[in-house]
Amino acid sequence: MSWRDVEGSTIKVIQGKTKAELWIPLHPGLAAALAAWPRTHMVMLTTHYDEPHSVKGLGNWMAATIAQAGLPDRCVTHGLRKVAARRLAEAGCTAHQIMSITGHQSMKEVERYTKAVEQKRLAVAAIEQTGTGRKQFVPTLARKVGTNRDSSKSFILVEWRPVGRRCPPQLAT
Repeated sequence: MSWRDVEGSTIKVIQGKTKAELWIPLHPGLAAALAAWPRTHMVMLTTHYDEPHSVKGLGNWMAATIAQAGLPDRCVTHGLRKVAARRLAEAGCTAHQIMSITGHQSMKEVERYTKAVEQKRLAVAAIEQTGTGRKQFVPTLARKVGTNRDSSKSFILVEWRPVGRRCPPQLAT
C-alpha cells in the first residue's frame, strides 16, 4: 500500500485472493500509527534498502518479525483475515458487513470463519428469548441416550427447568 491509498479516514485495500477493491475506515489505532509513521517513501512499508517489498518478501519479513516477537508458531499472516472476520462477528457485525471489510465474495466463506461466534450468540439469544434468561435455568437430569458408531463418544440428554420451579418427582434423582 502507498500513502496515496489513504483518503481521509479510509484506506483503499485490494484483497490479495479475490482482487476485490475495498475502501475500509481506518481503525483509530491504525490512524494514530500512520500519523506517526515516517513518510520517507511513496510505499508505507519498505525494505532496509528503502524499496517496496515484494509479496513474498513482505511475507518473509512478517514471519521473521513474528518469530522475533516470540509469538507462537500458529501466529501467521494467513490468519489475519480470519481473525478480522471473527472479531467483527464477535462485535455483532452482519455477514455482509464482515464481507465489506475482509473482501470475501461468498457468504459461505464468511460463515465458515464465524460459525462458532454465531452459534454462541444465537444460543444465548434463544435462551434469553424464553423470557426467563439464560442463568435462570438449572439442569435437572442427565442421562446417556446413545453412542456414535465407533463408540468413541456418548450422547447425553440434559433436561432443564427454570430456577424456582419444583422438579417433577420422576426427575428428582
